[in-house]
Amino acid sequence: MARSIDGKSQRAYRVVRLDKEGNPIYTGYENVFGPYSTLSAAKGKRTSMKNGYYGSSKYEYIIEQTPEGWEKVEV
Repeated sequence: MARSIDGKSQRAYRVVRLDKEGNPIYTGYENVFGPYSTLSAAKGKRTSMKNGYYGSSKYEYIIEQTPEGWEKVEV
């Protein structure tokens, strides 16, 4: 299912899964989640992926934001 963000939002956020070396994996639908209109929504997704049913806690996830290209968010 494709996601969209609220047209009034100035930013978009997404959650990205990291590989074993700590580098972001941008390919594949199972590695990038979003976009989300708020940082809180992205944090919630990151938490659910870390504590998820599928054992995703073995991976690390970062949150990125944009209005002009994706950049990592320090949270």
